[in-house]
Amino acid sequence: MDKIGHERLLLQDHVCNIMNWSTERGIDKCSSKKQLYKIVEEVGELTSAYLKNDLDKFMDAIGDVFIAITIFCQQESLKVMEFYYPAEYCADFNQALNRLILSTADMFTYNWHIKSITNLLGSLSDCARLRNVSMVCCVEKSWNEIKDRKGKIIDDMWVKKEDLGCCLLYTSPSPRDLSTS
Repeated sequence: MDKIGHERLLLQDHVCNIMNWSTERGIDKCSSKKQLYKIVEEVGELTSAYLKNDLDKFMDAIGDVFIAITIFCQQESLKVMEFYYPAEYCADFNQALNRLILSTADMFTYNWHIKSITNLLGSLSDCARLRNVSMVCCVEKSWNEIKDRKGKIIDDMWVKKEDLGCCLLYTSPSPRDLSTS
């Protein structure tokens, strides 16, 4: 098996874990449109980590973006790995990051489409490659951070326990407020 095939196999194991985690918490039934906000948030954290030259947070953000995209695909009944092709789309990191940001915006502008997901994942893979980090290591790092996380679904969005009550959005539960233990 070649390097890319091996990477895809390892990522698929994480995808199964992520989807089970999402299902256990009811996130899989939440609005995919709201999940887009989570993708934007994570892309912002990736950008911030890059600007601060914080490799640890950068790796975590790469994994978090992948997890957010995986859950989005799950909510839309899509298989995320069908869109993951770790080819070299960009030779320059800034170009890859710009492409990632624009692909994220496309998800809103065009009410998302398959090409947007493929571009997001390709750009994310390029960002990792161009900073000499492994997508698998990044996803594994993020997975280990969230796997035991508790929280609630508020207004059709998953909010981790640490963030409950910190924002107006999270302090006014909607009728769909579901608790998880």
